[in-house]
Amino acid sequence: MQHAIAHLKYGTSVGPDGISYTTLRHLHEATPRTLPLLFHSCLLHSVHPLEWKVANCVVIPKPGKSTYTLPKSYRPISLQSCFGKLLESIVAKRLTHAALRCGTTHTSQMGAQPENSTVDALLRTITPISKAISKKKTSKTKPVPHPAVLTHDIEGAFNQVHPVTLQEVMHQRRLPTYLTDWVTAFNTDRKITFGFNHQSEKPQSYRCGLPQGSPVSPILFLIFSNAMVEKQDYPADGIDTSYVDDVSMVQMSQSIAEANTLLEERTEQHLNRGQHLGLTFAPSKSELLYCLPLNSKHKNISLSSHPPLRVMNTTIIPKRQIKYLGIYIDESLSFLHHASMAAGQANRVQESFTFLRHRSRGVPAHIAHHLAFTAILPTMFWASPAWWTGTPTMTSTLKITYNPIA
Repeated sequence: MQHAIAHLKYGTSVGPDGISYTTLRHLHEATPRTLPLLFHSCLLHSVHPLEWKVANCVVIPKPGKSTYTLPKSYRPISLQSCFGKLLESIVAKRLTHAALRCGTTHTSQMGAQPENSTVDALLRTITPISKAISKKKTSKTKPVPHPAVLTHDIEGAFNQVHPVTLQEVMHQRRLPTYLTDWVTAFNTDRKITFGFNHQSEKPQSYRCGLPQGSPVSPILFLIFSNAMVEKQDYPADGIDTSYVDDVSMVQMSQSIAEANTLLEERTEQHLNRGQHLGLTFAPSKSELLYCLPLNSKHKNISLSSHPPLRVMNTTIIPKRQIKYLGIYIDESLSFLHHASMAAGQANRVQESFTFLRHRSRGVPAHIAHHLAFTAILPTMFWASPAWWTGTPTMTSTLKITYNPIA
């Protein structure tokens, strides 16, 4: 606990109580025993103070929406107590290690765990596809399987986690009692204050699952959803991967019709196992991709001619590329479309910094260097180990944006 607090970084985030991470850092430097003793007592007595469970939620409009009469046109930003978030970070680390030790999370579940990133989830999805479409068909070998990818989004995710059910799941999985009891205290008697148009209301009680933005919410969701997304009795040619609430299913088969049938069956198993948890998929966000070699003669066949795939009475229309974890995956894994989109997004970020220029004077070199390496280049090369191919076409696409940045 001392180690976690000692590495608290300075920050400008201020919670509803008016206390920032900088204030907590100064407090810890002045009295090193205060925060560890406070947090130890909270865990020992399974307490999460009421003052730390009040959030300020500011609703801001999303840019570029055609209408602002729909709730989805707005983005809620929740500001929570820095005291509480620091304790939640400590609990999140303990829960992660306890979940791995107790087998509460599965190897196919990514995110919110050490050495388990977005890139790992992408590689787990992309690698078997790459191996399959790169195989050459010969008379001596078996027919080359055709990979299909179906992605799902768990509807509601954090909002669907019921505190009582979560407590039962944690008890059944034999997680440490003191962590289970603290999580119960953390999830009850929460309050929120909504702010909109420069006006705010008094704190109101609410119950809507795990709080967005909490450091402990992702690992709690993995524990809660494990029964839904863990590996089923699938054949060896089926691979499942989940990153928090994003699920991908890779299916190898000899025909698209067979792949669709198997994907429908696997999806149905997930839905059946998630039913008692109150978890389901959002069919409107599901995407389907059939993967083919770059020189395949079947690339010219219209996607509408393929057999339909239905999930929850909804037909999923196949696409030439799908977006999974922020990466556009195309049917031949060339990632040219993604490179073009990434370059365009980085260019927009670069242009947004033009306000820093004053007539003929620019920002100092060290500030420009800092902005390039912290805001622009990470945007363009997000998760690049999973999609970088180094082909001349991809390189020339990225050069157009990269050279002005350099």
